[in-house]
Amino acid sequence: IGLPLSHQMELILLECKKMFPASQLTYVVMSGYSANVLSSLQKWRALSPETTIISDVKHLHYFNLQGPLPSIYRIEQNSFQLVMKSGKKLSFIPSPFIMSAGSFMTYDLTNQTLFSGYLFANPVYSASASFQEYVSSALKYLSNYLPSSDFVRYTLKQIQSFFIARVITVYGNVLEEQQISQLMTTLSTFDFYNLTGLSMFKQPNSVDYIQFSNQVLRKLRSIYGTLALQELFEETPFSYDESVEEVRSTVLEGFRLWHRLFELIYAKKGVSWLAVVEPIIDKLVELYDIKKPSIYQSQLITSSKQLHQLDLEKNELVSKVAVLELEMQSTVDRLVKDPLTNLYNEFFLKGTLSRKVESLVSSNPKPFTLLYIAVDHMHRINRTYSYQIGDETIKHFGIFLQENIQEEDRLFRASGVSFALLIERDLEEQELDSLLSKVRESTLFVQSITASIALVRSVECSLDHSTEAAVHFLMNTAENRIQTAFQKGGNQIVSQDTLVRKATRGKVLLVEDDKIHANYIRTALENESFDVDWAQDGMEALNRIQEHVYHAIVCDKFVPKLDGFSLKTQINKTAHQGTCFLLMVHTKTAETISRANRLGITAVLTRPILIEELVGFIQRNQMKRG
Repeated sequence: IGLPLSHQMELILLECKKMFPASQLTYVVMSGYSANVLSSLQKWRALSPETTIISDVKHLHYFNLQGPLPSIYRIEQNSFQLVMKSGKKLSFIPSPFIMSAGSFMTYDLTNQTLFSGYLFANPVYSASASFQEYVSSALKYLSNYLPSSDFVRYTLKQIQSFFIARVITVYGNVLEEQQISQLMTTLSTFDFYNLTGLSMFKQPNSVDYIQFSNQVLRKLRSIYGTLALQELFEETPFSYDESVEEVRSTVLEGFRLWHRLFELIYAKKGVSWLAVVEPIIDKLVELYDIKKPSIYQSQLITSSKQLHQLDLEKNELVSKVAVLELEMQSTVDRLVKDPLTNLYNEFFLKGTLSRKVESLVSSNPKPFTLLYIAVDHMHRINRTYSYQIGDETIKHFGIFLQENIQEEDRLFRASGVSFALLIERDLEEQELDSLLSKVRESTLFVQSITASIALVRSVECSLDHSTEAAVHFLMNTAENRIQTAFQKGGNQIVSQDTLVRKATRGKVLLVEDDKIHANYIRTALENESFDVDWAQDGMEALNRIQEHVYHAIVCDKFVPKLDGFSLKTQINKTAHQGTCFLLMVHTKTAETISRANRLGITAVLTRPILIEELVGFIQRNQMKRG
């Protein structure tokens, strides 16, 4: 493992033959570049042509020599591993720039030994020195030859997944497990910046611009790669040695070379390459008191930097706009989409129906049908399983409907447990029978279910009133008919031809002594399809509650005999204490609200009463109670 010096070749082969006379040397691991690599390879080929050389793709150009090519095992083509006939397994770990571009280390899994090359190495180690002195010398060695400590950290990350009991370096240093652990810890926190071994003292009279240039090129090579660097010097006055990846000579000298190199970098690779190496140049300028390349001072590069900065700001702005658009779309979706099913909601349905109703008065009206479709007996599923399973049932029912309607039909989430389906084609009742049959046969749900369908056709809608009134009629009629289907026991199709019973949304007791106010609220609730009983005082109301079951009680605070608070107190002593109780007042006060809360009153409503608010509280309470 490792390529020896050419003058050592013969001796090494003889020693191998002494130890293993019947065997031949099968593999040599060429784990990186060294100054003698070309002469060593030539000597090796002559002495042991049957040996396979294990190498990295970046070293292939070294094998373009006269004579037959050696057998080469490329590690990157073999998943960075070698399994020998004996079963021994070697893993190859990339360690770029320790000390050359294609450097790698070799890990012997059988012996848990890492052949680390130059990492952890100490070429001047003395057996009499302490381990701390070894570490200090090893760190100094790395900091003199590596581009920066970033390369060390990269390589340390590559070997962290291996258990290493022993390290052998290129100089024959042998380190055991505890020493390795200490050295890795020290290296992981060791920071350095390599100046290619140049003196740290300012020497303005002996500035080696080629060395400075090669320092910059090493940084560019580490970022953009060898091929990109080779392209940089094609058809230029610079003499670039690809074998060592350095500028060797040029027709230009001194600071002219220095300035011309960066003009070339800008001309061929642009401002981004200049920006990458600017921190290195600033450091060299500071340490050696040399002039910064003139390209950095030119108006051209200043403009390019500004344009580059504008591009960055533009990209950032585009990114922010994209995020804002996503957030805005998310907000819109929350307003018009049902969060459970991700279908457009009742608000969006109203807008769609408005446009359809308006089109009915055009010269070419297009009739349509509104269907409400709902799972029967959802309250039983909620009580038997849970409200969470109930929500899952509604969600799956929405998916079922989407898979069983035609592409041109539009599905919405309507109120309660209903889905609304808008159809603009001829609809056969046989199609609806088939849909209900599929619901009964489906295994998608927690238990076998049935569903009901309510139909309202656009021809039923009067165009003498406003668009808003027509939309309200369509949706309210569909809701009434689906409730009728529930009352018939479910698994029903209810249309205009079906006998529709009145008041399908629940029974309400109104307690109000003012006849005018009572008639107004009663009529409004009946228009919303509620059955309404009227009591003129608290005692009459209490008697009715004992005889009938109500979905809600709407009571004025100051009714005779038993006022609103007294009536609620008496109800709390009965089995009806959980019934929705809405108290109507002329003015809300802190005392009123506090007393209402103590009695468990559902809500306190201020006169004049908004029917939409009243109905909303009743419906929400119905949904909570299943």
